Amino acid sequence: MPTFGSLFILCLSLPFGADQDQGEVAIARGRVFLEGRKFDLAAEQFYVAWEGHPEDQEAAYLLGLSLFGAGRFEEALEPLAVAARLYPRDALPREFLGRIHYQLGQYEQSCASFREALRLDPKQGRTQNHLGAALLRLGRTEEARAAFEAAIRLDPAYAVGHYNVGVLSVLSGERLTGIYHLRESARLDPSDPDPTVALAELYAEEGEFERAERWYRASVLRRPDDPRLWCALGRTCEHMDRLFEAEDAYRTAAELEGADARAHLDLGRLLEAHGRFARARRAYWNALSIEPESSLAHARLADLAEDLDDPASAALHLERLIGLEGYRPELLFRLCRARERSGDDAGAARAFKQLAIANRGTHADLLALAGLMVTSRIEGIANTEQGYQLVQALVEGDRESSAASLYVLSQAEMALGKQASAAASLKKAASLLKQDAPITAVLLRHARASEAHR
Repeated sequence: MPTFGSLFILCLSLPFGADQDQGEVAIARGRVFLEGRKFDLAAEQFYVAWEGHPEDQEAAYLLGLSLFGAGRFEEALEPLAVAARLYPRDALPREFLGRIHYQLGQYEQSCASFREALRLDPKQGRTQNHLGAALLRLGRTEEARAAFEAAIRLDPAYAVGHYNVGVLSVLSGERLTGIYHLRESARLDPSDPDPTVALAELYAEEGEFERAERWYRASVLRRPDDPRLWCALGRTCEHMDRLFEAEDAYRTAAELEGADARAHLDLGRLLEAHGRFARARRAYWNALSIEPESSLAHARLADLAEDLDDPASAALHLERLIGLEGYRPELLFRLCRARERSGDDAGAARAFKQLAIANRGTHADLLALAGLMVTSRIEGIANTEQGYQLVQALVEGDRESSAASLYVLSQAEMALGKQASAAASLKKAASLLKQDAPITAVLLRHARASEAHR
């Protein structure tokens, strides 16, 4: 093993041109890493070459390029600025400077760099497109569109340029022009889902779901690992009542790596709507396993538990929902009901007290309090007389009495033995609803039963 002294003597014996050779070796190594897209390793080599020769335009340019590829935009500014100075007739360093300023949110500087690059090389469609993107960020929409149009004039096969012209055309109300350019973009780049998604969304917004479905299917063929596209396809199939296809799309989305809670929520909603409650519940739990703080998942599970007459589960999810969204009176009302029905009298009383504190004094909040007082069996909640007085005041103070208020009033009247009044309140509630609605028939049936017990 050589000693420090022998290494020192070896260094002294190196020829005068060794630094230059070392720089060339570093550049050669850096190029290998750059071609392999190992940008950080490439940057290390180009740093070695550039530090030894700060006026070496090749080292400066390649270093800036590598730092750009590594996403180290701030660091890339200096070497690319040097390269632009050392290459006064070359557009590329200025093109990359423009792209770096864009990534840093410096859109005015970005435009200036792109314009300078176009002055040096005016036939670059991609540079025109980058300029359009920067102008769009500055809110200069017309100038941006002119730049995008210039890009596709220079390069008619430039798919991204067609996409940008298509989107801006749609936004400005030029539907047919937009569709033409989006179709061109989709044709020119069969791997890019952006134009097909844009077409699908356009048709979906206009209610043309069959066309939307075709473009969403084209999108998932281009990007089959994107759960969001599968969910969009599922929702489109739902609009057309093609429910099995919708379920297949949601299930595919939910099974993909990286699927978010939304895919499972969409699947659960569809399953629940068709009475497949056990599978719906499993889908909602899967959503919670991905996003434990999902208010929507807890809300769906609480609703489902109430529908399935599982008050203990409903209370569990309502508690989590209150923890996430705060003491909303409507949630506290439901929690009080669920706890009472599950036999947790103390918990129901606590929820009732919280409801009284959180009450905002609105008609709905006061009605909820009255309803609990009238129907509860728990000491500390039940107070039929006060509940009756409260709901009676709400009905009398409401110029257009709601069916819900009248129904709660009828419950209070029945509890106080006022069967005739209860029947009248139920009939009035029914008269406020659509005559063919199922709830109307239920109210009238209860009214007849109340009259029979007079």
